[in-house]
Amino acid sequence: MANLISPTDTNPLTNLEQTIRAHWLEYRPKMCAALQAEGKLDAAIDEAARRTREAVHELMDKGEPLYFAWAEVREEWAILPPEEEEPEVFEDVEDEDDDDDAEYEDDEDEASTSALMGGEQ
Repeated sequence: MANLISPTDTNPLTNLEQTIRAHWLEYRPKMCAALQAEGKLDAAIDEAARRTREAVHELMDKGEPLYFAWAEVREEWAILPPEEEEPEVFEDVEDEDDDDDAEYEDDEDEASTSALMGGEQ
C-alpha cells in the first residue's frame, strides 16, 4: 500500500473505538444513554469504527492520502455532530391585546406553523 504512514505519524485509526467512545460521550450523551439502556453502545461503537476504517481504506486504495481519507469520512459514523437542545421557536413572541390585528396574526401564525411543518394549510 503506497499510503503507509511513518511510525512517528499519528494514525487517526489507531484506538478508533476509544476516540469514538470519548467523542460520543461528550457530544452525544443522550444517544449514548439510549444505546447503553438497550445494551447496544459497545456494538454501535464497534460498527462505527469498522465502517470508518473500511471507508478510509477504500479511499486509500484509490490513492487518497490517509489524512484526506480520514477527513472525508470521519463525520459519517465516528465523529458525529453534537446533540443540540430543542430550539425555543417562539420564545421572543409577546402576547398582544390589539384586536384589530388579531385576524392578521392568526393568518400569520397559520402560515408560520405550516412552514415549520413543511407543508401548506
